[in-house]
Amino acid sequence: KLALDVALDNKLTVMSVALMEAMPNEEVRNLFVGKRIFSDLINDFTMKDAAHAVLDRYLDSWETEEEGRGYEIFYHGLESDDRGRFPGDGSFNGEKGVFTQIMTKPSLYDEYGHERAVRMLLNLKWTLYGEKMLLFSTLAFFIFMLLLTFATIDAVDQFDPTTYDDAESYIRAICEVLSLVVIVGSLLSEIVDISRAVFKWNPLAYCG
Repeated sequence: KLALDVALDNKLTVMSVALMEAMPNEEVRNLFVGKRIFSDLINDFTMKDAAHAVLDRYLDSWETEEEGRGYEIFYHGLESDDRGRFPGDGSFNGEKGVFTQIMTKPSLYDEYGHERAVRMLLNLKWTLYGEKMLLFSTLAFFIFMLLLTFATIDAVDQFDPTTYDDAESYIRAICEVLSLVVIVGSLLSEIVDISRAVFKWNPLAYCG
């Protein structure tokens, strides 16, 4: 066993931090890839200094005269499951959440959510996915409101809105159906989110 293993097993925080500072970053990172359970460490607040030291090892800094100071972040480690397995690993299990999700939970965010490596990963995710999803959701909502508005106005103008006998009423029918599809889809999405947040149950896990 490495000395760091022994120190972590015996919850010797000060010694663990000192050993990590003396070790190459890569060696510390490798210790938590399928070997030690990092989620156990971040959930043990008596070892929070050691957890911060591990997170620091996921960040390598470099400096040049032209570009100044920069950082290389090992995102794979922060995206691994509670056993340190990467998403590309066949045995990867993200049911309990990846490290980044665990560290940004309300109970742990104040302690770990402001770590540079975590913030930079969240910023990258926002740039690559979050911003696009927000724009898509906004556009989808705008289209939904247009469909619903047209269907409502046209129905009010009809003597019998349940009758569909011309091109305009057929278009209204299509708008009504699409509006209902969006409403049902939104309700199902909310049910899934509530199940995950409140009951810790994911209905989608049983859909194939």
